Amino acid sequence: MSPEAPADRGRSAADSHRIMVIGLDGAGFDVIGPLLAEGRMPNLARLQHTGVWGSLRSIYPPLSAIAWPSFYTGVGPGKHGVFGFSHFHPATYGRSLANAGSVAAPAMWSLLSELGKRSVVVNVPMTYPPAPLKGALVSGLLAPHPRSSFTYPDELRDELATEVGNLMPDPSRTRLLRRTVRGALAWLGSATEVRKRMFVHLMRREPWDLFVGVFRTTDVVQHAFLGKATRSPEPPYQMERRGGRIIAGHYEQVDAAIGELLAEAPPDTSVIVMSDHGANVKRHTFFTNEWLADLGLLKWSRWPLFGESGGAVKHVTVGRQLQSLRMAWVGKLLPAHWLDKEIAVPRESTILHLGRSIDWDRTHAFCDPVMPEGIRINLRGRERDGIVEPGEDCERVLSDILQAARESTADETGGPMFAAVRREELYDGPYLDEAPDMVLITEDLSVRREPCRSGYVRPARGLLRAGHSSDGILVASGPAFASSDEPVEASIVDLAPTILYLLGAAVPEDTDGRVLTELLQAELTRERAVEYAAHPETTERRVAKPTEPMDERVLKRLKDLGYL
Repeated sequence: MSPEAPADRGRSAADSHRIMVIGLDGAGFDVIGPLLAEGRMPNLARLQHTGVWGSLRSIYPPLSAIAWPSFYTGVGPGKHGVFGFSHFHPATYGRSLANAGSVAAPAMWSLLSELGKRSVVVNVPMTYPPAPLKGALVSGLLAPHPRSSFTYPDELRDELATEVGNLMPDPSRTRLLRRTVRGALAWLGSATEVRKRMFVHLMRREPWDLFVGVFRTTDVVQHAFLGKATRSPEPPYQMERRGGRIIAGHYEQVDAAIGELLAEAPPDTSVIVMSDHGANVKRHTFFTNEWLADLGLLKWSRWPLFGESGGAVKHVTVGRQLQSLRMAWVGKLLPAHWLDKEIAVPRESTILHLGRSIDWDRTHAFCDPVMPEGIRINLRGRERDGIVEPGEDCERVLSDILQAARESTADETGGPMFAAVRREELYDGPYLDEAPDMVLITEDLSVRREPCRSGYVRPARGLLRAGHSSDGILVASGPAFASSDEPVEASIVDLAPTILYLLGAAVPEDTDGRVLTELLQAELTRERAVEYAAHPETTERRVAKPTEPMDERVLKRLKDLGYL
């Protein structure tokens, strides 16, 4: 044990396991594999060589807002209730932000608290606002500002401000793009240092059975630079270009931080390094709503200026609205005094894009405003202006979309560009009705909601080249884990059941994952069988209404990352 590591307060031999989870948001072996092979990430390589490793399959689609709750609950979105960073409200066509209150299934640290086990949870997405637990929790991405109540206990915020300083260090993607290689790495290195210091402080402060800390900058740097790092959409990527040097340099920074965290951990700690999804380079950008319009299933409004989202509104001048819709030229055709008139427009529109809006009275299907890969039927009785009758009419529209997906052609292969599946094929659970009716399955497309001025498929360029893949990473080493040179395969929903098992807790009987017994030391599984038990929801689920104001700072942060 390091001199300043937390003391064993009443721990028995039966409770000898500690689990440290280090999350690298967006990390995949397509990017870090060559860095490991070149010896540029020695600390992660050491864990890989002494333990087990392989790909960690994410939830589909591999979106952080869905994947992180799936990690810490062990269930998919049909059971935890989150399908993106926002919720769609069909009765108004509006949206509201999702957060930790939207997650219906209990987090593993909540279940451990019921047994008296202590957890430290830091910077895990979808944990704001923080819920009480035995231990400490520091929310990250969705916390509005440094003075908000994003820690548990609340007084921990001021303590961290004194001990660590900057509590929200993750850099902006768009501002990162303006930096030189040296400037970008300096900014990323500073953010990594702040996170590492926060992790270490809490590791020393709190006696813990479970520690979970996430570095999010690994995802930010890939969104900013992976598309610029290589001309090839196929791995291995040529990382010698400017963007590649920044990505590789940042992973070296994070690996050094991992080494310091390992040095702080008590000797009985088993370590899991994981990611919520991987990263890849997209070949094309696919505009779902434009495709549906081409199929005759969506109609654009003739009056784009006064689009409607059913959510909160703001008042702007006609001139300002024309500028935001890239239609300033229209103002030259209008009387000057018209440009100063105020009109009500959606505060956070899910419908207006590039000056075009949807004509709901003639639209049969549309891209899900929450999940870009999703398609919703404009169903009568569910959507406010639904025109598709439930039953045979809805089935016909779904079948038409499935057939069109099968007939879509990729120029490179001549095969289908993507697949489409009904939601029942991907999800199950009490929140299935909140999922889009259909989901597009693809790894090569950057999927967008807005219309495209020429067709519905264009070569992916700029920031749209960098996206998520379904294959994250899993590296596990320590007293609880076996050692193997052969790569393993697991799912992100398997981690919570495995961690609960290792810490002596029963696994929820409705889990979608499983205990990864094949990765564990054989004597562990011989000594104790997996126990299952029913667990009630620990907190009441709360989904905000679309009329509730959304924090502009959080919206700006999510837009900067391309999530909204």
